[in-house]
Amino acid sequence: MSQVPIIDVLTTVFIGLVTATIVALVRRYRASVLSAIGNGLARLPKVMTRSAPSALTLPGEQRDLVTVEKRLEYLRGLKRPRYLILGGIYLDIQVTPVSATTFDGSEHDDLDRVELSCGGSARYVGMYLNQIYGVRSELYTRLGKDDRLSRELRKLLKKERWIRRRRFQDDDTLQSGVSIQLFHRQDPHHTTLTYKGALSALAWNHRSLRQLKNSAAGGGIMHISGYFRTGLHAGLSRSLRELSAGLLVCVDHGSFVPRDHDNASAALLQAFADKLVDVYICTQAELHTLMLMAKLNHDPTLPLERQLEAYASGSVLPRITIVQPEPAGGLARAHIILDDEVTAVDVAIAPGAWQYIPGRSNAFNASLMHALVHNQERAFLRETLTIAVAEALGAWANLG
Repeated sequence: MSQVPIIDVLTTVFIGLVTATIVALVRRYRASVLSAIGNGLARLPKVMTRSAPSALTLPGEQRDLVTVEKRLEYLRGLKRPRYLILGGIYLDIQVTPVSATTFDGSEHDDLDRVELSCGGSARYVGMYLNQIYGVRSELYTRLGKDDRLSRELRKLLKKERWIRRRRFQDDDTLQSGVSIQLFHRQDPHHTTLTYKGALSALAWNHRSLRQLKNSAAGGGIMHISGYFRTGLHAGLSRSLRELSAGLLVCVDHGSFVPRDHDNASAALLQAFADKLVDVYICTQAELHTLMLMAKLNHDPTLPLERQLEAYASGSVLPRITIVQPEPAGGLARAHIILDDEVTAVDVAIAPGAWQYIPGRSNAFNASLMHALVHNQERAFLRETLTIAVAEALGAWANLG
């Protein structure tokens, strides 16, 4: 009879004891174990847990070869598409009310309050996505590190419930962006003084934006804001081309002074031409300014629709441009430019209901993004956009 080595006997006994212990623990703590497994599955990357939308395999394809229709079809098949927000976050210093119209060295002591809060278009898009739809987003931005104002902004950002994941580029040389908002006593408008600070160095080649690329691998929607106050123009087309084909890219660059941003304008227009931006969101004034940089004439005597038609035929815009609404006479109208054609979408505003709210235009952006991804109606792209813009107009007009 052959002898069994003592080491094999000890190994068998040890495995038996471990197995018996695991079985006993599972029986005793069965509910807790099942709960832990469920939580673990919930944390798996979305690419592993999504339902297959169709035979589409967009994440591995080349971005500029995939149509918007295919991208939207793919995104609507995801259980929880990721929302990625890239751009400007500021420490807002809000001063209310300001009655002085000229500043001549004298002192005024009639301010009602001075408040510190998080601001910037990136913050407001994320906040409204969460406030209206319960969606949490990933934030990618650049902040100062050691100065007092930067520390205050970081402290406030920890309280922002809409942020699912924070990816901050740290800047040891510049303060975080600061926005000083002067709310006038009689005028419904306000004056904003902005220091872009660390945002000017927000760059694609930083590790945090390589993390964005990984996070977006399974598909989602990305909103780029404050573009002209960042360094994102450097390598813009190359970087967008490297992102997943399942990522819908929206750009709202905000207002800018043309003479200060030749290179950034050229890079953005090139990204449009390269079919790397899916949705361009802008105000009328912002569109006029960018088209000036594209050498397209702006005739202010023409009705707005005629001006938009001229821009649409100029072959410089991305396939989808959405012109944000402006209140006028109890009506708000947004415009869709798609495939060189212009469509107007209206919403009524109750008399006296509309009022200025900081970041209000970003409620429109947030709702538009959500509607594009979650609208399950199988319609032609123009109908899809009309439905989404109508929903966004409703969110914008009824904000209060």
